[in-house]
Amino acid sequence: MYASMLDVGASMFWFATLKPVASYMTRLMPAMMDTAVGLGMTFVPMTLDAGCGTPASPPSC
Repeated sequence: MYASMLDVGASMFWFATLKPVASYMTRLMPAMMDTAVGLGMTFVPMTLDAGCGTPASPPSC
């Protein structure tokens, strides 16, 4: 989970370094895909961790 958070941070830095004339296919789209993968790998485990231990949680937590 921590590696994916680091990936999201790196993606945000990548967005910050883009210039207004940056190409969509070579600069913007890879940063967007990297952000999407990092956020997907971050929020799913965080959601599972947050729900574990609640009264309605399954016994496998």
